Amino acid sequence: MAAFRPDLLLEQLGLLIEQPGSLSQDDPQRAELLRLTRLASTALETPLEVTQRIIFSPLPLLTTRLSQEFNIFSTLAQHSVTHPVGLSELAKASGLEPSILSAVMDYNCGQSAALEAKPGHYAPTKLTHMMLQPMFNDATIVFYDCVLPTFAALCRVLKDTGKDRLTAFQAGHNTSEEDIYSWLESHPVQQGAFYRFMKTVFAGLPTWLDVVRFDEEIGANSSSNEVLFVDVGGGFGWQCQALRKAYPHLPGKIILQDRADVIKKGQAAEEAAPNKQLGVEPVVYDFFTEQTVKGARAYFLRGILHNWDDEKCIQILKCQASAMATAGKSTMIIEDFVLGEREPGADYAAAFGIAMQAVHNARERSREDFERLLGLAGLELVEVRAFTKFGNSAILARKQG
Repeated sequence: MAAFRPDLLLEQLGLLIEQPGSLSQDDPQRAELLRLTRLASTALETPLEVTQRIIFSPLPLLTTRLSQEFNIFSTLAQHSVTHPVGLSELAKASGLEPSILSAVMDYNCGQSAALEAKPGHYAPTKLTHMMLQPMFNDATIVFYDCVLPTFAALCRVLKDTGKDRLTAFQAGHNTSEEDIYSWLESHPVQQGAFYRFMKTVFAGLPTWLDVVRFDEEIGANSSSNEVLFVDVGGGFGWQCQALRKAYPHLPGKIILQDRADVIKKGQAAEEAAPNKQLGVEPVVYDFFTEQTVKGARAYFLRGILHNWDDEKCIQILKCQASAMATAGKSTMIIEDFVLGEREPGADYAAAFGIAMQAVHNARERSREDFERLLGLAGLELVEVRAFTKFGNSAILARKQG
């Protein structure tokens, strides 16, 4: 075994920090460096350092939320290393007491979210400006305001073995009636952040349309008077719009289904490009009831099943299956995480699975899980096509017989 040379490693890591753009996002060496540096960091930690890392793990989210809510990042962004902002001026801008503000700034500096240019004077960093971008601002609001109380309640909820136990979301938000979607209805700031974040976070990733050749596999020889695509519980209609944009000349109706309030807000949010102009027909529908659109070429469920337990999933699937044509004329496309389809080290799916348990008392599923659920609903799994390294997949199914 070769002798370890910490001096060489330190030199190379220093160069990497100075030239972070030397490796592209798609370079496989970048992913391996991330994996190994994280393992190295953990291997170097003392037991006390491990303890400190774990017990204070919520603090990056907390200090980021404070820094956004109390204008700390926005004030920092107006300054520079040569003209830093003093603690007293920062206190005036934020309205926070200097004692707590000083601690927050010390922590921000330790997280590279700020730089102490000289004692008691602070300047922005690249991360400061990044945290001011809309996506990061929305993500912080969603996970601090909505999800963090949910995580905090999960342990005590899991100890409750009663049949009618609350979800961790309900326990964390002190409500026995609402799920996250109904809760968001009365919290417009968090609701806006949630839907903007969900749209933005997937914008740069591949989609199901990258692995399903819709015009050839599903829409071949379609006509203008038949239903081409039904987006079940489709929110603001982004997938309908993506399909129409990908195949603008493919004949057939595209239908968006969701609750009345969601469709209304979705149309308001898309005023610059209304659904009707894109050839999308909005229809009010509850996916726990019998599907009203019969014999469509495709029924699409995106990120729905991982919000529900097995019993509810079977109910949702049966409601769609009853409307599907036989002999392969209708296809169900389910976009969801599929455990076992992700690349090694891509732990995002695992983290998302814990979040689903906490928020919805549901879970992520394997290929075998989906095959079982589909079978119980009168459907058969045809194929699973992963399109990201995290396990995002298009699950294709058809009616049995």
